[in-house]
Amino acid sequence: MVWIRWRDGPEQLGQDLAQAALILGLPESRLEEARTGRVSLVDAVWEHLATVKRWLIIVDNVDTPTRIGPGSGPLAAGRGWLRPHGGGVLLVTSRDTTRQTWGPDAGLLHLQPLADDAGGAVLLDAAPNAGTAAEAESLAVRLGGLPLGLNAAGTYLSVPTSRHRTFSAYQHALEAEFADLLGAEHPGAATDPAVARRVVRHTWDLSLDQLHSDGYTLARTVLQLLALFEPAPVPRSLVTPGLVTDATGLPATAAGVDAALAGLHQYGLIHTPGDGVPGDGVPPVNQLQLHPLVREVTAHTLTRLEPTNAWFAAIDEHLAQAVDMVTGMPGRTG
Repeated sequence: MVWIRWRDGPEQLGQDLAQAALILGLPESRLEEARTGRVSLVDAVWEHLATVKRWLIIVDNVDTPTRIGPGSGPLAAGRGWLRPHGGGVLLVTSRDTTRQTWGPDAGLLHLQPLADDAGGAVLLDAAPNAGTAAEAESLAVRLGGLPLGLNAAGTYLSVPTSRHRTFSAYQHALEAEFADLLGAEHPGAATDPAVARRVVRHTWDLSLDQLHSDGYTLARTVLQLLALFEPAPVPRSLVTPGLVTDATGLPATAAGVDAALAGLHQYGLIHTPGDGVPGDGVPPVNQLQLHPLVREVTAHTLTRLEPTNAWFAAIDEHLAQAVDMVTGMPGRTG
């Protein structure tokens, strides 16, 4: 097994994969041919990996797959440093969850929040003296089973000088001190992505910053708007350019809102639960839902000091319009 941490540059990744190939028996002579330009290094590495069995290479934190390289070709074409072929297994971790990015031959495994009992076990491992298994599980449920949140809570409870030393006390404190416990800023997060990934307050900013740099200029605003709703699915039809503009004052088009929602879904910041069961003849209801912690952290860390009355007034007005539209339909007056 070889573990490689992505450092946002194809050159370092190429060196790391070449070293992995050497460990797995790539002849030095073949590597020398690549160094002198007689063969492509990326092809030499993957031609060798195709002949070797039972290897596992993990490339961790590939949050910017468009920068993989070499060259400017799409990663999905399978001609760059990451390819879905070989005699072993290439495992890549990323925030980007779309088939368009990774190509038709990649197997996508979407990681879900931990089950309640597993989340409780994580907390008990971190802070075995902080309470009972039932109390740990209750806190895990409150944190939505998110490993990053569980780790933050467990680390806090394991420190002897922490103000709250039990699962129950920590869960109770979240209601009044969320911004200090899970919404606290870290001074190093702005300049070090590795720090930001480990801090609940900052981790989703990495995805939002990437979306903004990719041209999804409304993604952060739309997420902030969704975070002001209660923790329940929001009808897709409610999130319109009119709502975004009326609430925020920002110009919004249907294409811009579509792109923002697609980007947020691509990076796992929103989910789309459906009401319809396949084959039951009922068309699915398009809905948008945030993970509880994504919603709560976003609501606590809005770039404004607080949402203006215009945001809430616009939401109220558009909800009323939606209700009027539904009650005006035949057979829907109930």
